Amino acid sequence: MSAPTVPDQVRATDDAGALSFDRPVPRAQVHKTGPGEVFLTDYTQLDDDHFLVAAELPRSHAFYGDTASDTPGVDPITLLEIGRQCGYIVLHDHFGIALENTFVMRSMGAVLAPGAESVAIDGPARLHATLWLKTPYHRDGALVGFLGIATMTTVDGTPIGEVTASFSWITHDHFKAFRQATRAQLGLPAAIPPAAWHGEPAPEVAFGRTSARNAMLGELRHDGDTTTAYLRPDLGYVGVFDHAYDHVPGMAQTEGSKQLAVAGAAHRLGLRPDQVVPSDLHAVFHAINEVDWETTVTATFTPDEPSGGLRAVVVAQQNGRSLGEVTVLVTPRA
Repeated sequence: MSAPTVPDQVRATDDAGALSFDRPVPRAQVHKTGPGEVFLTDYTQLDDDHFLVAAELPRSHAFYGDTASDTPGVDPITLLEIGRQCGYIVLHDHFGIALENTFVMRSMGAVLAPGAESVAIDGPARLHATLWLKTPYHRDGALVGFLGIATMTTVDGTPIGEVTASFSWITHDHFKAFRQATRAQLGLPAAIPPAAWHGEPAPEVAFGRTSARNAMLGELRHDGDTTTAYLRPDLGYVGVFDHAYDHVPGMAQTEGSKQLAVAGAAHRLGLRPDQVVPSDLHAVFHAINEVDWETTVTATFTPDEPSGGLRAVVVAQQNGRSLGEVTVLVTPRA
């Protein structure tokens, strides 16, 4: 992904000033149970496939605000969550996609604008996100998915980052049938057990976090150019999961992979985790992460000479099958 800039659609429109930051959008339209998990406040249509969205970085959020950036919330995972919510509000409210659907993420990525981690915002951290629904996916003539790009700036035009996501949706009934068939093929029972991870989590400081509940990995094992750990998110933690899941969501798998990349890169660069920046991240998903089995994440590091950092390719595996990969560029803080 290239470094994001202020989109031409924002430069050319007067609509940005008309967007309201007074109250969050309806929580159901961004797939949230609690209003405190809603980061969007308004949106407007710019043209056939571009939309301008008002958002606010969750500076005091227990999870998304727990970052090492100068303005809490400037982090690839937080931007991914804002980008997801942008897609949901436009698809449900503008295109009329029914809430009675399950959304399936194929891939997603986020890149921070150069220096975004050092942008200091006084007061509410308000953003404009320009959402481009670039490539629609159709099946039997019906719209079933999109490739979307959301470019984010502060309200005064300072670039913050850019998010891409490829996703589709199916009815809840179809998703339930798919889950039952998949679990049967894997030899797993239809009844999904509670997650029971082995071992203790690694300390949160290893990942640049300040809260123990935000650590998603077990003991770190550094060996040559690889770092390995077990993925062990707390699925009962409402700071990340404000509604129940019957699997480990892709966002949790991606956050765990990012944490592994940060810890492993800091270890190899001789820096503290809060002295490095996960500046570019891209995730691809192959299979659903079941709670019945442990998931191992392994990061392989190679030097990135232009940035002076390291690029990590993190592979998630479970019971001999690949769940997906996350590529993360980790650079020293300026």
